[in-house]
Parts: sequence; structure tokens; C-alpha cells
Amino acid sequence: RSIPKDYKGPYYDIYEVIAPVRSRPDRQLRLKRYYFDSDTGFLLSTRYTDPTVSKGLAVETRFADWHDVAGSAYPGVIERYEDGRRIFSLSITTISARRAQDVANFR
Repeated sequence: RSIPKDYKGPYYDIYEVIAPVRSRPDRQLRLKRYYFDSDTGFLLSTRYTDPTVSKGLAVETRFADWHDVAGSAYPGVIERYEDGRRIFSLSITTISARRAQDVANFR
């Protein structure tokens, strides 16, 4: 489907990753999608389906209200949704961090 010329909405860079679920003893593979804001590069959400629930549970974690602290970016809000319903919300009011170190210092 083509995008209308007057489209003003968001653009996303979407990455799909298939990897074992580390918290499962059988290391079952899971497809997870990562949605990044094309303009800022910030992670906006991760999405996957949890097949351990009878019909499959749609899980989404959203990241919003990004802040720069000492040269690194941190989300101010993290929310988890299951089948479209918000079940968890974390609002961060204070973030303290040291300035990122040059990787050359660790070689």
C-alpha cells in the first residue's frame, strides 16, 4: 500500500528478531518486533505473542517521554499491555547517571 503524499503521521523502523526465550528452560524461539521512531531513533515499543496462553497473548511494551541525561537517553514512561489492555505502568521522575565513558578507555 502506498503512503499518501500529505501523510504527516509517524514513521517507524521495525526490526524482527527471532531468539530463544532466556527465561524458559526449553529455550523456545520467539519472534519479537522492535519499533523505533525513524526521526529520533528512540525505541517506542516491543511486540510479541506469548503462545503459552491458550489463544496466544499479544504482549506490547511501550517506551515514551524520552530524556537525555548525561549524554544517554532514558524513557520516562514504560508500560506493558496484554491483548491491548494496560496492565503495568512505570513513570520515572528522576534519573541520575554519569556521563558515558569512551570505549577506548576499556581496550
